[in-house]
Amino acid sequence: MVSAIHGRLARRGLVAVACLGVTVSCVEGEELSAQDDDTGVGVAPLVDDLADVPVLEPAVGDRGEKVARAYAYLKQYGYFPNPALERLPGWKPVLDHEPEDPEVFDEVLAEAVARFQEAHGLVVDGTLNAETQRLMAAPRCGIPDDYAQPRPLKGTSQFAPSGSTWGSNEVLYRFRNFSADLSQDDIRAVVAEAFARWGAVTDLLFYEDDDADIEISFGAGNHGDNWPFDGQGGVLAHAWPPGSGILGDVHFDEAETWTLGGGDGVVDLRSVALHEIGHALGLDHSDDEEAVMYAFYDEPKPNLRLDDVIGIQSLYGDRLTLSYSAWGPIPGKHCISVAEHADPYAWDDNYFCSDKDIGAQWSMSGPIEGMRCTQVVEPADPHTWSDNYLCVPTHSKWFFHWRYDGPDRGNRCVQWHEFADPDTWDDNFLCSTLLPWPW
Repeated sequence: MVSAIHGRLARRGLVAVACLGVTVSCVEGEELSAQDDDTGVGVAPLVDDLADVPVLEPAVGDRGEKVARAYAYLKQYGYFPNPALERLPGWKPVLDHEPEDPEVFDEVLAEAVARFQEAHGLVVDGTLNAETQRLMAAPRCGIPDDYAQPRPLKGTSQFAPSGSTWGSNEVLYRFRNFSADLSQDDIRAVVAEAFARWGAVTDLLFYEDDDADIEISFGAGNHGDNWPFDGQGGVLAHAWPPGSGILGDVHFDEAETWTLGGGDGVVDLRSVALHEIGHALGLDHSDDEEAVMYAFYDEPKPNLRLDDVIGIQSLYGDRLTLSYSAWGPIPGKHCISVAEHADPYAWDDNYFCSDKDIGAQWSMSGPIEGMRCTQVVEPADPHTWSDNYLCVPTHSKWFFHWRYDGPDRGNRCVQWHEFADPDTWDDNFLCSTLLPWPW
């Protein structure tokens, strides 16, 4: 029996953010046509069955329909050999063997349950406890929980890389169609902002272009990729890791009601787009429920968290030219300390860095005379963030401006983050109207 080794209780009322990896190609044209040969097993029947069952806890040796449902769920998401999943690039089952009897809760099923718990940040005890059953009953991502890639070793991050990346720092995207729920301008702005957030912590550049690496579309049911959506409230979207053909593409379920901000019965497009683009850039799910890349959606998450930042930088490296660090100077760069001594939350190890000395200076007591200064402020933070300035020489080619509500659309920005500070220091960006690139 697997013993409890760590845990984090999942919150109730979860809604899935989804991703899948298949190797078929999308059809051409403005709409993704339905196909008759969709063979993906839907999530909804298993979810409905599990949700209708009282929360009891089968033990090893028990048998019955509840155990059979748990086995079917785990097989659906890749814990046992499953021919339906073999078409997914890079997939392999978590366990290479199955229970002898799918209706009996044996040691093999207990091991699969433990691996499921580990993948999603639950208490790992190998039992079908109440939280495990609740999470299994919740709508979720359609991608199998794949352990093909080794877990990361950098820091304390729980992210998982898919194993593929784009070979260039310039990534192009285009829209195949749009949702009827929002204007095309709103959708374009949401997606551009999502790309900008990933670009603000890496060296990636994103452009909308007809000759695209990533295609973005909305579709319902059988939407042309042999993996149908399941209607409102289940799988919200899916995306593929980088590659050719359909790989890298992002699909949103048009059966959902898409909004800017979320709410009861509707879904925040900003959060789902940010999550799915993470997959399209090469990240798998994280078991950190605070991360954007956690598989389940229960409230809007429009801002990257520490786990997301470390994850994407493990694939593409730190930003070149201008960078920010919340854990000390970046080796090989010219760094200046960014601090606010009146703020008690960890503002003693933060640095703004550049590949070359751009003459930048930091002030906690107003603009520096004779320099061109940009005020760095966070109105939601009560700890005197009102008189802090980043300054550069007046003759400098760097023209910065500050945002505390997300990156500029169309401009290069650097995210300034201090995740140990609870006062909204996860949505702050230093941007340049015309950031020189390259130097």
